Amino acid sequence: MSTGEFFAQLHQYGKSEPEKPIYFADFAATIAYVRSNRPADGDILRVHVPARATDAERQEVIDAGAVPI
Repeated sequence: MSTGEFFAQLHQYGKSEPEKPIYFADFAATIAYVRSNRPADGDILRVHVPARATDAERQEVIDAGAVPI
Protein backbone atom coordinates (compact mmCIF):
# COMPACT_ATOMS: atom_id res chain seq x y z
CA MET A 1 0.00 0.00 0.00
CA SER A 2 1.24 3.48 -0.68
CA THR A 3 1.79 6.24 1.86
CA GLY A 4 -1.37 8.06 2.82
CA GLU A 5 -3.83 5.30 2.05
CA PHE A 6 -4.49 5.03 5.76
CA PHE A 7 -5.52 8.15 7.64
CA ALA A 8 -7.42 9.08 10.77
CA GLN A 9 -9.70 12.03 11.38
CA LEU A 10 -11.32 13.06 14.65
CA HIS A 11 -14.88 14.34 14.58
CA GLN A 12 -15.49 16.11 17.88
CA TYR A 13 -18.98 16.19 19.31
CA GLY A 14 -20.65 19.56 18.80
CA LYS A 15 -18.21 20.83 16.17
CA SER A 16 -19.31 21.20 12.58
CA GLU A 17 -15.91 20.49 11.01
CA PRO A 18 -13.63 17.54 11.75
CA GLU A 19 -9.97 17.99 12.64
CA LYS A 20 -7.42 17.75 9.83
CA PRO A 21 -6.65 14.18 8.80
CA ILE A 22 -3.46 12.50 9.99
CA TYR A 23 -1.83 10.29 7.34
CA PHE A 24 0.12 7.12 8.07
CA ALA A 25 2.67 5.10 6.12
CA ASP A 26 1.05 1.75 6.85
CA PHE A 27 -1.49 -0.14 8.93
CA ALA A 28 0.91 -0.70 11.83
CA ALA A 29 1.39 3.04 12.31
CA THR A 30 -2.34 3.63 11.95
CA ILE A 31 -3.42 1.11 14.56
CA ALA A 32 -0.72 2.30 16.97
CA TYR A 33 -2.15 5.82 16.71
CA VAL A 34 -5.75 4.62 17.15
CA ARG A 35 -4.87 2.57 20.23
CA SER A 36 -3.10 5.49 21.89
CA ASN A 37 -5.71 8.14 20.97
CA ARG A 38 -9.11 6.86 22.00
CA PRO A 39 -11.79 9.47 21.35
CA ALA A 40 -13.59 11.18 24.23
CA ASP A 41 -17.25 10.37 24.86
CA GLY A 42 -19.33 11.64 21.96
CA ASP A 43 -16.34 12.06 19.64
CA ILE A 44 -15.79 9.79 16.66
CA LEU A 45 -12.39 8.75 15.34
CA ARG A 46 -12.79 7.70 11.72
CA VAL A 47 -10.06 5.76 9.98
CA HIS A 48 -9.85 5.53 6.21
CA VAL A 49 -9.06 1.92 5.41
CA PRO A 50 -8.20 1.26 1.74
CA ALA A 51 -10.22 -1.29 -0.23
CA ARG A 52 -7.38 -3.81 -0.23
CA ALA A 53 -7.10 -3.82 3.58
CA THR A 54 -7.96 -7.16 5.14
CA ASP A 55 -11.08 -7.91 7.14
CA ALA A 56 -8.82 -8.55 10.14
CA GLU A 57 -7.36 -5.03 9.82
CA ARG A 58 -10.84 -3.52 9.63
CA GLN A 59 -11.91 -5.46 12.71
CA GLU A 60 -8.80 -4.35 14.58
CA VAL A 61 -9.73 -0.71 13.89
CA ILE A 62 -13.21 -1.33 15.30
CA ASP A 63 -11.85 -3.19 18.33
CA ALA A 64 -9.53 -0.24 19.03
CA GLY A 65 -12.51 2.12 19.23
CA ALA A 66 -12.49 3.76 15.81
CA VAL A 67 -14.87 3.65 12.85
CA PRO A 68 -13.42 2.37 9.58
CA ILE A 69 -14.51 4.22 6.45
